[in-house]
Amino acid sequence: MSKKYQNSNHNTPVDVTNKSEKLDYGEGTNELIKGKKSKKTSKNRKNGKNSKNGKDDENSYNPLWCKYKIFAPQIPVNQWYVERHKLAYTVESPSECLFIPLVIDTEFTDKNRKEYVQKSRLGLTTQLCGIDRETPKSIFALDPRVNAGRILDGEKPLPMVKTDFHPVDYLRSLGMSVEIWESTESELSSIPKCFIVLYGHFLTAELNMIASGTVKERIKQLQRSEGDEQIASGRRAYCQKVADGQTLDWVSLKHVIAIEGCHYELCLKLVDTGAIHGVASYKNFCSAVGWELKYKDNFSSEEKSRML
Repeated sequence: MSKKYQNSNHNTPVDVTNKSEKLDYGEGTNELIKGKKSKKTSKNRKNGKNSKNGKDDENSYNPLWCKYKIFAPQIPVNQWYVERHKLAYTVESPSECLFIPLVIDTEFTDKNRKEYVQKSRLGLTTQLCGIDRETPKSIFALDPRVNAGRILDGEKPLPMVKTDFHPVDYLRSLGMSVEIWESTESELSSIPKCFIVLYGHFLTAELNMIASGTVKERIKQLQRSEGDEQIASGRRAYCQKVADGQTLDWVSLKHVIAIEGCHYELCLKLVDTGAIHGVASYKNFCSAVGWELKYKDNFSSEEKSRML
């Protein structure tokens, strides 16, 4: 069981201060825009756990807070729908599981294309946003050459990805303190879970472009797995975990994610909105996506042959 954090001071306002921080636009690019800085909002808050050593602070604990509605209520197993009006700025019980739904897309190219055969991919950008309409949309560069090209074209450079899991960079861009690191089963079993729920169109192509280092190694391990926990790709990419005879729709990435000093097991859930279908009749295509054709069978075969 995870430790319950006591919050004896929920009404204490969060102290928000502004500080200047130089953005990292990538090797060689920083020099091109030397002297430019951007302001970043940070929260000076007293947390119940220190994000580095996990030890208790002597001060009381404030709930998790973000200036945008990024926290979702619990998403049931094998469900994907989240009502926007139920999203929240805060989590009053940080000792319980978190659900953070994000929309994601990537741009990439081939490293060395020969005779129109794709050998390997080179990531260019990752685009992320929350599902609330007021949540900022952010684009991160994966390669410094992206920003070099943008500057030469008179465009503003993009912030570079700094972590092994791009959703972490996005949460940081919202002003939150977030860290991740690879962990052990014993540590993960003692902390609650944070479910990063990724919505994307054809996630089979996106998934390996949004991670690096130990996170990407874990994702590839799950993609190769034929056991109880795996990331599979049928018509769509999806996560699958069998536990106690029940099939769940998420996997553990075997990392700790520390959000504002609170430690969680980093878990992934995929909601793929694009699928490979292949040749099919209109009726079968509609059936595959759950669309009911109420009146199609009212037409005769001869009438259908004259339809444009």
